[in-house]
Amino acid sequence: MSKNLFERGHSACAGCGVAIAVKIVIETLGKNTIAVMPPNCLSVFTIVPYANLKIPAILSLFASTASMVSGISAYFKQKNKKVNVIALAGDGGTADIGLQSLSAAIHRQHDFIYFCLNNQAYMNTGNQKSSLTPEGVNTTYGPSDRKPKDMFKIVCAHDIAYAATTSIGYPYDLINKIRKAINIEGPKYIEILTPCPSGWGFDSRYIVKISKMAVDCGFYKLEEFENGKLTKRKQVSHESKDNFFALQKRFRKSGDRK
Repeated sequence: MSKNLFERGHSACAGCGVAIAVKIVIETLGKNTIAVMPPNCLSVFTIVPYANLKIPAILSLFASTASMVSGISAYFKQKNKKVNVIALAGDGGTADIGLQSLSAAIHRQHDFIYFCLNNQAYMNTGNQKSSLTPEGVNTTYGPSDRKPKDMFKIVCAHDIAYAATTSIGYPYDLINKIRKAINIEGPKYIEILTPCPSGWGFDSRYIVKISKMAVDCGFYKLEEFENGKLTKRKQVSHESKDNFFALQKRFRKSGDRK
């Protein structure tokens, strides 16, 4: 892994799941990487007040993230150069506003890795509901009354080259899936569960614990899709969902989030 490509000094909240995920992603991929970021927490805290991301990065519009990685990928293919072209988008920028361009980019079979940093709401603008917000979670809109989209199944339905879900609670799983994706030609999608202490309502010291518990209790599945079929799924342990829910305020009734 390359070191110091995601330096200290960013302005993210303490225990930010996105910051942890991106540090692992960038330092696993190395400096031969170009990132495209739509508006999200990451695009703010890696620029203000200091630019701590030490690779080329481009800010895109919400709807055009996958379009931009498509164009950059096509350019380097024409130049016969191998560069890791990646997107670093949130769940809203992926499953809502950016879904059309992502679908088209996968369909065109461009060579890129699309990372969905899934903290399950629009956290940068105050915890509004996205279409990946779990049912029953309180956001600034009130409790979610809809089941979330299954983005993993959506991208797999495109017959994508490679797709996976992972969690910052299992860093070696994340690293291994990134390394696998690097060596696969075509579009790749990796969704990373990145809990948000302020949005989910838990003490930042529990960031790793909650990231692991989400997987261990079956709340979030770790899966892989390659060669046209589901290949791996992490077996759920006997961790209690009640314990997982109890650590977070977002599952409490409205008005009872203290």
